Amino acid sequence: MKKLLVAILSLALALSLLSCGANAPSASESEKSDQPSGAEESSAPAAEESTEASMGSSMEEQSAEESAAVTERTWPCVRGTFVQPGAFTDYTVEKWQRHFENLKEVGIDIFIIQWTAETPYGKFADVFYPSQYAAENKAAGYREYPDFLPRVLQAAQDIGIKVFVGLNLSDEWWSFACTKVDWNQNVSACGVEMANEIYSLYKEQYPDALYGWYFAYEMFNGMRGYETRAGEFLNMYLEPLTALDPSMPLMLSPFVQKAGGTAEKAEQEWKKVFETADFREGDIFCCQDAVGAGHIDISQLDGYFAALKRAVDTEPGLHFWANSEDFTRDYDSAYVSRFIKQMEIARPYVEDYVTFAYSHYYAKDYNGKGGFHRAYKHYYDTGDTLPELLPPALSYELNPSGKPSVAAEVANNAAGIRYVVFSAPGRDDYRVEYPVARLGKDSFTTKHTFIAAEGETSLKVTVTVTDYYGSSASSEIEITFGN
Repeated sequence: MKKLLVAILSLALALSLLSCGANAPSASESEKSDQPSGAEESSAPAAEESTEASMGSSMEEQSAEESAAVTERTWPCVRGTFVQPGAFTDYTVEKWQRHFENLKEVGIDIFIIQWTAETPYGKFADVFYPSQYAAENKAAGYREYPDFLPRVLQAAQDIGIKVFVGLNLSDEWWSFACTKVDWNQNVSACGVEMANEIYSLYKEQYPDALYGWYFAYEMFNGMRGYETRAGEFLNMYLEPLTALDPSMPLMLSPFVQKAGGTAEKAEQEWKKVFETADFREGDIFCCQDAVGAGHIDISQLDGYFAALKRAVDTEPGLHFWANSEDFTRDYDSAYVSRFIKQMEIARPYVEDYVTFAYSHYYAKDYNGKGGFHRAYKHYYDTGDTLPELLPPALSYELNPSGKPSVAAEVANNAAGIRYVVFSAPGRDDYRVEYPVARLGKDSFTTKHTFIAAEGETSLKVTVTVTDYYGSSASSEIEITFGN
């Protein structure tokens, strides 16, 4: 028999979903950075513009006005992001406050900590809050980062962010998943003890920030007959978490993979899991679309999500969200146009969207990703799926030694120019990354000097500009070498 939850969870989550506005549609992991291409020949200065430290204030003011003017969005937007704790252990409360303020600029008010401890075979390899339980159950090489979780919760309480706390994760999951009952019991007991400890430490102090739990083990289709055991493993967390506080929802984020079989097979597998798992009203099935990781092609996304929607509909009160991945298989940030397309495909089937992981791949205060934040904010504010991009205006002149220097005058667009590439036959591409801090400028000029090969008198040069949506525009020029 399924357990029925008190009305408070359903009401709390319903109110939370309403706050997302038009994100609700009609029907209802794994990560690193850019390297510029080298130049074979001598190069000129990358860009000829002033080195102001921030974007133009007029652009910021305009963006703020646009954001304020939008009262209802009819385009899909994410409202949550994952974070892997090891990448942010140096963040202070103040840095988390700035991070959360930046997230709220684009409508993100849910923050999902993927795990707060790694517990191989039930022993703690590392832990990200001050845990007495972990200190008494150490694995070899034990590490602790006691400030991580309390800093996140303090800042989240101050800024108005809802935190889903991931419990324990163990790498041996990828060897046998939920097939071993004794392992399931061991690691789930560890995770439940963590939940009790975290709740005791922080729920009274940060009642709004400590909002829900995240089930850290990533299930996937292709369960090979272990669907019932998967449901039983979920119950090893669900039942004690319900006893602890039934108002706190549980989120899980399985992924789809074409290697696991057809979409119809995935539907049947998850229906069997739902027959066993005692999900409560308000829990969230937040499926990774797996487009970033490459487990499916984007052309297959509609079929899998349609099938999963039919499966979720057999579990009353369970919400279906999309985890739209904003990274690529080589762990770069995905261009905004692909990210938008993923959300649009999922839209007929899901109630809301989170992403793995805005904090890692789009946040303007982390790892130089401010250009992606700026571009996504333009989409969030306007719904613009294809900002106009003009080709560069090209010219060249010979320097005193007769070498031609090609100048590209580039018009910035609403998405922002990410880089410029100079190409010519028989030569390596020369790539110029445009500084994020200068994206507020209307235009800029960048140059590259070419050296003639033996006997070469002329050369066709192509210059391509690419913006943060992933759009490109090119121009060509024929240059002549001097004596």
